[in-house]
Amino acid sequence: KTKELDVSPCRCYDFWKRGEACGNCVSLRAFQEKAQCSKLEFLDSEIYQVTARYVVIDGEPCVMELIKRMDKDVLGDAHDREQLLDKLSSYKEKLYLDALTGAYNRRYYEDEVKHRTDPTGIAMIDLDDFKLYNDTYGHNTGDIALVTVATEIRKCIRKTDMLIRYGGDEFLIVLPDIADEDKLYSLLERIRIRVREMRIPELGRHS
Repeated sequence: KTKELDVSPCRCYDFWKRGEACGNCVSLRAFQEKAQCSKLEFLDSEIYQVTARYVVIDGEPCVMELIKRMDKDVLGDAHDREQLLDKLSSYKEKLYLDALTGAYNRRYYEDEVKHRTDPTGIAMIDLDDFKLYNDTYGHNTGDIALVTVATEIRKCIRKTDMLIRYGGDEFLIVLPDIADEDKLYSLLERIRIRVREMRIPELGRHS
């Protein structure tokens, strides 16, 4: 009889104060690849190096996980720490920012926003007939239109609000701590008017 292996993920995410396993679980990856995997994790203001290693103990496959807080001695001198922070900042931008509009991307929504439980206003903006616009004026002009839309939306929202490019012509606005419905609707109407009246630089005409 073939013995089925238990590959259920452990609840290591409890340590990171999360409600579910992260999308890049090194323990699960180490188990699947029968290898050693590492990554950096962040908890409050601390950085941790997580190393997961596949091992077989008494014939049973399992994963050992080592978590090490990266203190100033591990990070080296000030120059090394500055380089690491610059690298992490650059990586986060590439990971979470939409290259065209500079808005957050859908991955940012899935990783950082989707499971928020604090009072938050959320609005979806979809550009009507955008495919027709692309077909008529070309994709380059369509890209300029998307950049212009994102710019106009940013002029209306607060620095604490998040603009996310959710799909090709779909934008999601996440507005923390906005409890007044009237203020939310007023903001959305202001955005609607600005987008309707905006001009595409390449065409010098309304969208």
